[in-house]
Amino acid sequence: MKAAAAALIFTACLFAGSLARGSLRRVEQILSQLCVFLRRLRFCARLHRPLGAVIAQAADDPDLSALAFLSGCAASCRGGTALPQAWRDAVHTTPAGRTIERYIPSLVSLIPALASADGRQVDALLELYEAQARDALQNARQKSEHMGSVYMQLGGAVGILLGIMIL
Repeated sequence: MKAAAAALIFTACLFAGSLARGSLRRVEQILSQLCVFLRRLRFCARLHRPLGAVIAQAADDPDLSALAFLSGCAASCRGGTALPQAWRDAVHTTPAGRTIERYIPSLVSLIPALASADGRQVDALLELYEAQARDALQNARQKSEHMGSVYMQLGGAVGILLGIMIL
């Protein structure tokens, strides 16, 4: 009976380590998709496409599914909320938006800043945000590579320790 409990605890600790590792990979996915979105936004801005239309199109793109705040923003705009406010609300209220804010705190002000900028300023702002997103993605990948294995090893070690204590 004790051996079964020890094995169960060991498995649970490994699972906890795996969940922590998965969380890091999710952050990496969100930031990677943000980089794609910002490149698209920059390209579309050069073509003078309306920001709201670009966000609505991106919200429907399955390749950007981790960026749930895009859907929230598009839905708020369809409901009559002004784009800058819809963007701020969506970034603050969705898990993906809050995750990105930990890495790029100024993300919440991106669309309001773009809405009031001229052509050259828009390109410069998007270039800046793209660079921030690339840096954040690189940091997240490094953390994921290093900490992912640490979490798994820590989960295994705690599981072994607790298993020994039970036996």
